[in-house]
This record gives sequence, structure tokens and C-alpha cells, in this order.
Amino acid sequence: MKKILLCVFALSSLAITSCSSDDNNKTEDTVIVDSASKKFEGKWKMVTGIFIYQGETQTEDLKIENCNYDFFDFRSNGTKDEVYHSEDGNCTENNYVGTWIYNQTDNTITTIDTEDNYEVIFEVIEISSTSMELRLISDDGELIPDEVEIYTIFQK
Repeated sequence: MKKILLCVFALSSLAITSCSSDDNNKTEDTVIVDSASKKFEGKWKMVTGIFIYQGETQTEDLKIENCNYDFFDFRSNGTKDEVYHSEDGNCTENNYVGTWIYNQTDNTITTIDTEDNYEVIFEVIEISSTSMELRLISDDGELIPDEVEIYTIFQK
């Protein structure tokens, strides 16, 4: 998701100021995924990014030319791979391994990278057996401002 944020923000001249957080209360433990989470399991390709600010919508195809799609791979044991391809033409993969959990009460997915405890929280807007739309709520402890909406469309 780190790369999506950079791409989406690059589309906009909006500069969002944020503070750093020293919150280190994130867990690195593997989480057992409950039955409500089964629909999220599998490899989800990031196909479209949508950025909305002050009523203006910008849409971006997230496929890097000549590369495979970046993706999340949510596993049944609560682990995930988050794979991005370099934009320099050689399509080198960068994998951010970690954990994920679906909170049915809040209808959110939280991902945490194992290496640096980077935490991202998404609201689930829509999900089917072949597509999913997530709205970014928090990026490593920083809430997305109310006037900004960032969505990612995924396909299996």
C-alpha cells in the first residue's frame, strides 16, 4: 500500500502534513483468521487507485508497464505477502511480509509488515469472489483526513 499512496499522492498537488508516531504497540504474532475472513483469502491484484479531494476524482491504472500487477496475498493463517514491482523497467519484486486481520465489527482489514511493524487499516467497501474495493483509513498510525478519500480496486 505504501507504493499506492505515493502514486496516488503524486497525481495530486495536495500536500498532507502529518506527525510521526512513536506507537510501538503493534503485534507481530500470526493471527488465526475466523470464518468471516475466508472471503478475503487469496491473491488480490491491485488494479485501480482512486483519489478524491474536494469533489475531484483522479483514477490511476496501478499496473506498471511490462510488469505483473502488484498484489496482496492473504493466507488463511493470518499471514500476508504484499508485493510491489519496481518502476525502473526491470520489474523487480519487493515483498512486505506480515500479518492481516479482518475486523467484522468495524468492517476493516488491518495489515502489519513484519520487518518494521508498518500498519495500514482499510475499510471494506465491497467484496465479491473476484473483486474487492478498499478505502484507506489509516497509514502507519496517521488517519487519512476527512476531505481525502483513497480507494484501491483489487481483482482475483
